[in-house]
Amino acid sequence: MKKRQPVVRKIAVALCLSFSSHRDILHGFFRRARAFGVWDCQLTDYRVDRTGTELRAILDAGVDGVLATGFDTECVSHALRGWRGPLVGIGAVPGDILAGVARHALVGNDERATGREGGKYLDSLGRFRSFGFVMGTDEYVSRARRDGFLAYFSERGSEVAVFQDDVQDGGRSLPDLAQWLRRLPKPAAVMAAYDILAMRVADASRAANVRIPRDLVLLGCDNDELICETARPPITSIAPDHVALGERAADAMAQLLSAPDSASLRCKSGTNGIVVRQSTRPTAPSAALVERALDYIRRSAVRGAGAADVARHLGVSRRLADLRFREATGESILGAILRVRLAEVKRRLAETDDAIADIAAACGFASLSNAQHLFKARFGCSMRELRRRSR
Repeated sequence: MKKRQPVVRKIAVALCLSFSSHRDILHGFFRRARAFGVWDCQLTDYRVDRTGTELRAILDAGVDGVLATGFDTECVSHALRGWRGPLVGIGAVPGDILAGVARHALVGNDERATGREGGKYLDSLGRFRSFGFVMGTDEYVSRARRDGFLAYFSERGSEVAVFQDDVQDGGRSLPDLAQWLRRLPKPAAVMAAYDILAMRVADASRAANVRIPRDLVLLGCDNDELICETARPPITSIAPDHVALGERAADAMAQLLSAPDSASLRCKSGTNGIVVRQSTRPTAPSAALVERALDYIRRSAVRGAGAADVARHLGVSRRLADLRFREATGESILGAILRVRLAEVKRRLAETDDAIADIAAACGFASLSNAQHLFKARFGCSMRELRRRSR
C-alpha cells in the first residue's frame, strides 16, 4: 500500500526576535508543535516588517492559522485586519481584529499577577521610604504589570511613583530618568516593566549618583540573561515561563485547526520565580556570604545537598545562614535548593527520555512522591503531563 503523506499545516508567526521572551515562546511553540504533525511555520519579525507588508504577503499566499503578538504595532494590526481564519493571540488582542475571527484563542502570562509578585518581592526585602515603577509604552503588558504592582502597594497604604519611558522610540532622556530617581526618598525600591528598562534605570542611577543596591534596589522582568547579566550591577528579574506559554499556544492552535466548531479559548501561564542578582542584594558584609551560598546551591543542589550542607560550606550556623540568605534574597535556603532541583527536573523531562523516577533521583530527591508533589505545586501540572506537552 502507498504510504499516506502527512498533512502539512501552514502557520504564519508574527513575533519580535530581539525579545528573549519571544524567542522562548517560539521555542516552546516549535517543541510542542512536533506532537501535532507537520507544521510549516512562516516567521515574520514585526520590528523589521514595520508596515506589515511581509506578513500580509504570507497571509495572501494562504495559511491555515496565525500565531501573533504585538497587536499594538502597525505591522500586526494592519496585516491582520480582515483575517478570518484561526488566530492564536498572545497578550491583548484588539476587538476590531477579533470581531471577524470565528475561531481564536488568547494565551498570555497573568501580567497583573507578575506585577504583584514584583511588589511582594521588593516589599519583603526590608523597609523602604519609597517605591517606584518604570513602564514602557502604554501597551497591555507594561500597563498590566504596572497595575498589579500599584494594586499590591495600594492595599498596604503605600504610594508608588511611576515613570513612563518609551524605550522603543528612543525613550525619554536619561537625565529625565536620573532626575526622577534622584527625587525618590531613599532607600527606594523600583521595578521596571522590562529588563531593557531596568538597564536604563541602572544607567540613569549612575548618572544621578544613586547607588544600587545601597540607595535603591532594582527589579526587572522577563529575565533576559543577556541584559541582566551584563548590566552594572547585574539585575534581579522576574522569570515568566515563556516556554510554557509557547507550548500552550501550540496546544490552542492544534485545537483550533482540528475542531471547526471551536470558538474562543483562553489560558494563562505563570512564572518561574525570581532570579536574584546583585541589584537587590545588600552591600553589607553578609552579601559575600549569600553569594557563596547561591553559587554552592547552583552547583550542588541537584547532587543532593541540603540546607545543612550549605551552612557547613559557609562555615556558619544553620540559623545564621538562613537569616542572612532570606534577608538578601527573600526566600529560604531550602526554597532556593528546591527551585534549582525542580528547574532541572523540568529541563530533563522535556529534553531526555529518562524514566521519571531516575530524573527525580538524579536531581537530588530522595522520594519520588515528594518530588511529584513539589513539581505539581510549582508548575501546575504533573511530571508526566509536562513530558507529554513537550513531545
